[in-house]
Amino acid sequence: MGPAGMAAAPILKFADVVLESVDKLRTWNEHLHQGNMQFAEMSASMAMVQQEQFWRDFERGRESGERRSSSAEEVAEAKSRFDKILQPFEDTFAILKNTIGAGLQGGVNKALELSGIEAMSERLGDFLDSIEDPNKKPMDLDQWTDSMKTISWEERNRPKRFNN
Repeated sequence: MGPAGMAAAPILKFADVVLESVDKLRTWNEHLHQGNMQFAEMSASMAMVQQEQFWRDFERGRESGERRSSSAEEVAEAKSRFDKILQPFEDTFAILKNTIGAGLQGGVNKALELSGIEAMSERLGDFLDSIEDPNKKPMDLDQWTDSMKTISWEERNRPKRFNN
């Protein structure tokens, strides 16, 4: 560290301590204020204190917004330019993800159709219906398992809706 850095170090350290102290004082004061405001529900005079504080905070926020608005506009414009520059890349990447996703989903769909899962699902639905419907004779689990063994290859290789 050079001579200038050595001279500036204590000043920067002091500024850091001051800022940290101010932040801690703000936090302590906010907790104290919130503790007092819990009584605003039961006390008309405390409710008045709360209302006055609301308007002081509102006015302070309005003034702060006025002071910051020009620099905030610069940030908003820079953000818009950034978003506009990245948009074609993001669109291309999204289209690529959609294309890959559709291909993968199509492969999974075909594998499920070939596995006969649709016919198995129908049999599972019949089993569950027989349990829930008090008018039907309940199908026991062994009976359902046996019915799964009888699914034809035709049912396994093609969706049920095409087996007419």
